[in-house]
Amino acid sequence: MRWLDRYRRLLAITVAGCVVVFLFEALPNVLGSDWPVFHARAMAIIAGVMVAFLVEVALAGLLAWWELQIDHLQRSTLPRAIVKTRR
Repeated sequence: MRWLDRYRRLLAITVAGCVVVFLFEALPNVLGSDWPVFHARAMAIIAGVMVAFLVEVALAGLLAWWELQIDHLQRSTLPRAIVKTRR
């Protein structure tokens, strides 16, 4: 868990970088010749920023869920029952 927390941002940037590199070359071909190459590549960069944000949020959510599960497992023991008699 510490490893994922430490390298969360690096993971998000790496995944986004891979997406940008792929879209930088593929998107102008997919959109066709009516689209200027500059606009297609600008869209690839914007998509990369969005992917970085989504990966960062997904990993933060996964870490929060993971920490919650660990907390539930550690606190799963019930307190000892004490019977009180009325006088």
